[in-house]
Amino acid sequence: EVPHLFGADSFHLNAEGHRTVFNSIWRIYRSLPCMARHDRAARTQISEEAGVSCALGDELAPLVGEAAGFERTDLQPGRVEKVGWAARQPNASLKFCIRLPRKEKEAHEAELKNRIFLNSKDAMKIPLTAGFPYRISVGLQASHPRNHPLFGVAQVDCTGSCNCMCADAPRSKPGCRFDTLSNTSAVTITTYLNLKVSEADPAVPALA
Repeated sequence: EVPHLFGADSFHLNAEGHRTVFNSIWRIYRSLPCMARHDRAARTQISEEAGVSCALGDELAPLVGEAAGFERTDLQPGRVEKVGWAARQPNASLKFCIRLPRKEKEAHEAELKNRIFLNSKDAMKIPLTAGFPYRISVGLQASHPRNHPLFGVAQVDCTGSCNCMCADAPRSKPGCRFDTLSNTSAVTITTYLNLKVSEADPAVPALA
């Protein structure tokens, strides 16, 4: 509809496209009664109709069901607060209780039938893998052996009404394992572990 905002591939935005998107988002942002970014009362707001939930920093606290050897911490003290949960002992475990968006899933599956994709890679990712209609992404601190603080190996599994596995793992391998020292650059970053999720028993409460 607006080809002058895109590059030669008709998919990626050009400089004018990026400028247009920025100005549109900035106008919306300026019109909102936004709280200060350091205000702990601030919350990530996402429409429930999207079937997506996102929790950052202290927003994770209500989702914590059990913390054994984990504690809330500031991951970058002395700078802008970056709240997360850190393991303080070997074999520590942290359990989150997350509700599955069952109703929203059905609406999205119906809508996908008529969706037009400009990029073939996007079409390959959607619809989701057969039998795994949900996704969970867990943010982990990844570092380098020469960059302190050092982190360990994380194993992420689902219990209750859910089964999950790494998004790129074979169907027979449950859960997802990640070495947080696998970062190739000598910096500490947040990387996201993506898991595909299925329901073990739709009759039980929709909690993962």
